[in-house]
Amino acid sequence: MFVGCSSGGDTKSAMDSGGIVVSEEVTKAPDSSVVPKVDANFSPDKIIRTGRVELYTDDYLRTVDKINSYVNGIGGFIQSSNDIFGDSNNNSLASSGYMIIRVPSAKFNASMDEIKSYGRVVGSGTQTENITENYQDINSELKSLNVEEDRLLNYLTKADKIEDLLNIEKELARVRTLINSKTSILNNYDKQVGYSTININLTESKSATGNIESPFSGFALKISSGFVSSINFLMNLLAGVIVLFFRLLPFIVLVGVVLIIVWIVHKKSKK
Repeated sequence: MFVGCSSGGDTKSAMDSGGIVVSEEVTKAPDSSVVPKVDANFSPDKIIRTGRVELYTDDYLRTVDKINSYVNGIGGFIQSSNDIFGDSNNNSLASSGYMIIRVPSAKFNASMDEIKSYGRVVGSGTQTENITENYQDINSELKSLNVEEDRLLNYLTKADKIEDLLNIEKELARVRTLINSKTSILNNYDKQVGYSTININLTESKSATGNIESPFSGFALKISSGFVSSINFLMNLLAGVIVLFFRLLPFIVLVGVVLIIVWIVHKKSKK
């Protein structure tokens, strides 16, 4: 219930029961400066796109260079990358890496297709997240906070008491903290919407037509290495048992003494 009266004492309406009056001022439409209007030019397609591509390639470094050239050519950038270089003479130690690239959202699908053409695709996927509603809510909150900031600044210029000044400055600091937080969120959203993310797993796949390696190469070395490893294992096991014995020795002595006392008592009780 709203209770009040107009400046001249005239009221717009009254309830017969209780005599409660509602002022004409209360029933007015809300001030447009307090409740911000929705931006008519607001873009309805605030969508975050994320992709994933897993590739096998014959030449790891060459494929990485191709990805770098393509991304830079379309106005994107490499957000992060990680390389693990293998042994060129050992098929089991192939080069591999992980890349996170950012491409303009308008070229997201074309970028996915282009990257897939650089090798044999073993996995891929896309994900979209529509943040339009959340973006609009935060944008509206930010406009309200800006209006509130302007009003506090106006009050600050008119305040003549120290207490009022301190209270207004405290509230102004709170509002500005919220403004910075909302602005940071919107800026982050703009970056994610403007530039889509593609995660790339790249592994070098060695050709089966390479040099033939004999399984018996270094055979004696492998045998000696295995024998030495077994001896080391046994020695470590024996050392562990000895250490465990001496750790438990005080408890063993204590248990032995208790058993001897029990045996003596039992023997005497029988006699």
